[in-house]
Amino acid sequence: MKSTSNPAHAVHGGAEPPPLSPARLMTASLPELLAELGVVLAASGVDDPRFSGAAVRLSDGSVVLSMPPGRDPVVTDLLARALIGQEFGVPEVRG
Repeated sequence: MKSTSNPAHAVHGGAEPPPLSPARLMTASLPELLAELGVVLAASGVDDPRFSGAAVRLSDGSVVLSMPPGRDPVVTDLLARALIGQEFGVPEVRG
């Protein structure tokens, strides 16, 4: 039996959230995606300029995105979406 402690499960009545499509990943606002998926965006203490961020799945199933503070908001948005896509298994769209 799966734990329902993942915040995304609470949003969907204790059930697994629906699969995340590439279209939804790219068109929903970032705050909406974070809330829908139960993802927390946290400022990272890593000060290495080469660090772009990381997604960490906790033992309760929740996901934390650790992102460097002070970055251009557009860059943070795009990198957060890339990390969310990887973490939630969003298929790549190839043209």
